[in-house]
Amino acid sequence: MADRVKDFLRVQVPLLQLLCTPGIVGRHWRSMEKATGLIIADREDSNLKQMLDLGLQHHVQAIEETCVAASKEYGLEKNMDKMEAEWEPLVFETK
Repeated sequence: MADRVKDFLRVQVPLLQLLCTPGIVGRHWRSMEKATGLIIADREDSNLKQMLDLGLQHHVQAIEETCVAASKEYGLEKNMDKMEAEWEPLVFETK
């Protein structure tokens, strides 16, 4: 049992953290496919077991850059949405 827990923490948790990155959209999944050579189903009902069955856990380093980029893009999009909402009531006049 201890070995299964260690394996889960060492192999599956890093993959799960990457795949749960907010902001991953279709283009990021395609990028991960290109980096790994795998065909990854990016459906809403996809789960960790399916990703493990694909062998995605063997490609954590290959997909990490894409997931980090997705997270940064998501953060920028959220900040821009917030800025847009804050600026919406403002009126700028030119002379």
